[in-house]
Amino acid sequence: MVRRNVFSLSGPVAVLLMASAMVEARALPCEFTDADAQRHPIGIQIAKTACREHADWHAPFIGLDGRAGWRDGWNPMEAEGGRDRLLDRTEPWKRVASYWRSTPALDQMIASRIHGATECKTEATTWSAAAFCRTFIVENPWSAAFISHVMRASGLNDFAFSRDHMGYLRAAYLASGTSAPYRLVAPSAEKPELGDLLCYSRQGGVEDHRDLIAMFERGERDLATHCDVVVGVNLDGDSKLYVIGGNVLQAVTMRKLSLNARGVFSPPAVGPERGACGMNREDDCSLSRKHWIALLKLRRQGP
Repeated sequence: MVRRNVFSLSGPVAVLLMASAMVEARALPCEFTDADAQRHPIGIQIAKTACREHADWHAPFIGLDGRAGWRDGWNPMEAEGGRDRLLDRTEPWKRVASYWRSTPALDQMIASRIHGATECKTEATTWSAAAFCRTFIVENPWSAAFISHVMRASGLNDFAFSRDHMGYLRAAYLASGTSAPYRLVAPSAEKPELGDLLCYSRQGGVEDHRDLIAMFERGERDLATHCDVVVGVNLDGDSKLYVIGGNVLQAVTMRKLSLNARGVFSPPAVGPERGACGMNREDDCSLSRKHWIALLKLRRQGP
């Protein structure tokens, strides 16, 4: 009935209504189809888990222009106190503590005698325990704990759970030719799919995939990195990639990126040819201009 009514109208009104219907029907990230579930049964579980967490953090995002936004204007952060709450009314820092507790990542921090880690082992019942745990949450990057949590919650129990992203980056590098859940490739080598991980370097000296491989070949391990979960690819042919990561803007945040004509990731330009971000230089500012060094491809047959 609605479609017939639209087409029975004439002139600009019909055009506007038809355009509105097309916009409403457009696929959105974190909306999955039966076909997605058949093609990527494990990948879709990983993506769904990341999407549920993202929704609970009031869905903050980094747009294609590399600028941050908040869907409903509410922006709880892990370091903020007061009355900030997630959608389910959890205090943000307590949700982060649950990410740490859910995998061996927290035990790795305890073994390294990281201040406050032991107090996060269970839900704090005293003011002092809560203070120590919260200090641990604020002082230690938790993006890898988030990824580890997503994998555990999705049933990927043979994932290389780690306190830092290099733990599973190196595991994927060493797992070539095995049945490990992830394999390591260059971001430009293959098309990203649901449940894959896209990673960048956060320090100098390792600026592309070749640098990363050279580092592994030298036996080095320490590198500040970050990884996001792929939750949407080329939706309705939009040539865009949607990923979700933890500890981005002190929250669980979605990022929108570009795909090229081959359907592989096309990163924003990084280098001296671009200007320096600053006041009145907004066109040169982007939270996504990173040194993207790796794509972890989920083996589609599952664990």
